[in-house]
Amino acid sequence: MNAQFKQFQPFSQYPFIVRDVAFFVPQEIDEARARAVIEGETRGKDVVSLRMFDSFEKVLPDGARKRSYAFRLVFQSMKRTLTDAEANAAMDGVHRVLRSRGCEVR
Repeated sequence: MNAQFKQFQPFSQYPFIVRDVAFFVPQEIDEARARAVIEGETRGKDVVSLRMFDSFEKVLPDGARKRSYAFRLVFQSMKRTLTDAEANAAMDGVHRVLRSRGCEVR
């Protein structure tokens, strides 16, 4: 029998910081692409969890549809306590890159 084992990863002794981002996306951006954009911007910035927690479509008076996604990011370091300023700077980068791709941050 070929058993697969997961390697133990220690928990951080330092606190985590949670930030949410919600945004409307252009029609050509799906959930996977939105996630990839956020992952690309936050790589190396102590993000230990990224998950989508909400999505919906809004119908405008003219009949057009707007799709929205909301993601939760959890920041945590294994080496030290992160500051709010560090998490806020990372989120500013996320907002900037989303806007550059035509998203409307809510």
